[in-house]
Amino acid sequence: MIELWRAHMCGVCLTLRDRHGQWARATLNTDAIAASVLLEAQQPISDSRVRAGRCALRGMQPAEVISANSLSVRIGAATSLTLAAAKAADEVGEHELNSSGHTRARAAVARGVVGPLRRHAGRDPAVGTALDTAGVIERITGQAAIEQRSVDLDEIVAETERACAEVFAATADLAGRPDNRARLATIGAAFGRCGHLVDAVEDRRADRASGAYNLIDATGVSIEEVHTECRRLHRVISDEIGRLELRDDRLVRAMLVRGLGHSISDAFAPAAPSATGASRAGSGPRALLAVGAALCAVGPGPSAADGSEEGWCARVGKDCGGDCCGDCCCDGCDCCDCGDCCDCS
Repeated sequence: MIELWRAHMCGVCLTLRDRHGQWARATLNTDAIAASVLLEAQQPISDSRVRAGRCALRGMQPAEVISANSLSVRIGAATSLTLAAAKAADEVGEHELNSSGHTRARAAVARGVVGPLRRHAGRDPAVGTALDTAGVIERITGQAAIEQRSVDLDEIVAETERACAEVFAATADLAGRPDNRARLATIGAAFGRCGHLVDAVEDRRADRASGAYNLIDATGVSIEEVHTECRRLHRVISDEIGRLELRDDRLVRAMLVRGLGHSISDAFAPAAPSATGASRAGSGPRALLAVGAALCAVGPGPSAADGSEEGWCARVGKDCGGDCCGDCCCDGCDCCDCGDCCDCS
């Protein structure tokens, strides 16, 4: 499981470098890794791997990563650039409407990078066509204007839902799995909506302090209502994943079921800290990336190549009590990854 996550995350990162330049690696996005994982999981055979050199983010260890020629990491790279372009454009729009709480300098930087990000997002014709990078960017770009005029939660999150639905559905097109397309669109819409809501919860305190827009305050919806909706969306995702035609669903479930479940639990915990700085528009829950970082951590104890539950638990400093396979996943336990012994549905 650890090696599989790292193969995608590092593969997307290196694809960004090889196809777009070193600067592009800064756009690496959680949703992009999810798209890469989903595409490979639908293919009849695994993508080819190449040996990557030492990297500080891997504790200066080499790794086997997915080749930059593979469609999975190429859609991951295109998604990263697309969402970065959309976020930059949305940042400009927020500043023009005085709803961001950010500085003029930040808006100026965003304005300067929008064009290059747009061009690079569509540079891979095969992936860009399936993903409709221009359409995704256009939809998320109008987020600030929607927030300015609307107090309806469904309208405010609709474009994020549609953008994530298109990204997830595109993986079925590229993998040659048309029967998966509708279900992946449903999963993507639920993931995008849930991510938008979770980010609003995590950012609420910081947004109030800076005077930035926050959809919970703007719509008047209660935290309890948001929590109930996130749990409903989580069930939708879990149920639909069980109906997909996948060669290997282990990492898909680890990210989109267990990882998302932990993100929801953390966001609504009584003493949950307020996060800052990440995108609302088009970005999944930030804790999903933390799950991946934990999976890739290198430190004392078992080696990074130890993919067992005990090895994972030792790396993240948790005690599984000798049994990871009870109901812990479903009850929000964060002690372990649980491999594929928990359905969590």
